[in-house]
Amino acid sequence: MVWLVLIFVLTGLVFGQDVGKVERYKGRVDLVKKGALRGMPVDVAGSVIGVGDLVRTKTKSYALLSFIDGSQVELKERSRLKVIAYEKSRDVRVQRGIVKFDIKSAKGLKGFRVMTPHAIIGVKGTTFWVYVFPGYTKVVIEEGKVEYVYPMGNEPKSSNLLKFISVFHEKEDPFSEKPPAPSVGNLEVIIQ
Repeated sequence: MVWLVLIFVLTGLVFGQDVGKVERYKGRVDLVKKGALRGMPVDVAGSVIGVGDLVRTKTKSYALLSFIDGSQVELKERSRLKVIAYEKSRDVRVQRGIVKFDIKSAKGLKGFRVMTPHAIIGVKGTTFWVYVFPGYTKVVIEEGKVEYVYPMGNEPKSSNLLKFISVFHEKEDPFSEKPPAPSVGNLEVIIQ
């Protein structure tokens, strides 16, 4: 019996805490488990995501992730998202691509942070898109507020590198392959 308990404890330490699942997907979606060298194709909805795992979508692919706090994250094609932490804080890293976040406020947890190569974006109860491309990150806010900071050593050298541009959005089809189209009333922030 003691061995069985020890195995469960060690499994949790090695594989990390389960924090969400792949709710829906289309095309080729890979899940790289914490510590693994290679990703495995997601072949069934409900595949579990843990702290330290990386989800990546290939060309003409899509994934909808749901997390234990009710938040949902949608990865468009050729996107990468890694779960960094999800216990006291909720931290993810978008390495590239287009990702939509629908973040729910959660009691006892700090806000939700999205890290990119160019910025750290903090939110609470917000719906927004993050576009990560070589040289810049773009944030489009559908609803709520975001705060952002530059990672250490990545501060803009002049104020004209940070631009605020008004854009507008209609409600988007969550399974559409298209990024949001211009419509009426939200804020776009481009961070270079």
